[in-house]
Amino acid sequence: MKNIMSKILRVNLSTGKISTEPTDFNMVESFYGGRGVGIRMLWEEVGPEVTPFSPQNKLIFFTSPLVGTRTPGANKLVLTFKSPLTSGCFITLCGGYLAPELRFAGYDGLIIEGKSEKPVYLYIKDDEVSLRDASDIWGKSTRETDRAVKEK
Repeated sequence: MKNIMSKILRVNLSTGKISTEPTDFNMVESFYGGRGVGIRMLWEEVGPEVTPFSPQNKLIFFTSPLVGTRTPGANKLVLTFKSPLTSGCFITLCGGYLAPELRFAGYDGLIIEGKSEKPVYLYIKDDEVSLRDASDIWGKSTRETDRAVKEK
């Protein structure tokens, strides 16, 4: 399958462990696009007993194979998780730069799991991936946070 980066980034906030794993090409072909793959991954990794605010719940970000190409409108990232409102599967589309930048860094998807003891943010620049302290920006507005992270 063309335009698959072949890896998924997994970040465990509880342990601080960051790892990559291969993208399952069969799953991408069977559940084409970020929506189908995200739902399938949530189904496999988060059981019905997991509550939405539990560290066992996961945020699954996935791109489609067209993200990062010249295809018009192909800049969407699908976020899949267990909804705090209904406890069911919830999907939302995110536009902007995140999906293409994730693909340009070499990842088809991102899975965030666990719960951090302190405020952190995820830094990704190609193969350099780390969790960084966000204590000094905790509680700021969206605009102030964006500015502070970019300055760092």
